Amino acid sequence: HGAHHAVEQPRGKLQTIANNARMCITFLDEATGFLTPHLMEFKSQSPAMFERYLVENDGRHNNKFVGGVAWTDNERVLNSSAIKASCIKHGLTLKNSCEYEPPARLQAQFGNILAVRRDTGTV
Repeated sequence: HGAHHAVEQPRGKLQTIANNARMCITFLDEATGFLTPHLMEFKSQSPAMFERYLVENDGRHNNKFVGGVAWTDNERVLNSSAIKASCIKHGLTLKNSCEYEPPARLQAQFGNILAVRRDTGTV
């Protein structure tokens, strides 16, 4: 199975969401439909969060990532050598989704919004 991931940051001024987090990376598991958000202070933390997500979720619900696809947008950090190394390590193929049409990206972004609202008490 595969996963989709996207990074979001508040528009305009660099605002703190919660606990010094200025952005959120959300993972959408294709097999289960589960959204897993992680708040981050810096975009550069994305590869570490990606690896953490893969380690924590590989084999969960009897689903392995081997042979699956990690879908991402064209964000530079999400196409980094560290992300590619994690994909190789876990048997995933890294692919970019269409910038304007990927339905899973929209779901991931929606998950980011919900995570921010939940973590800031604005739900």
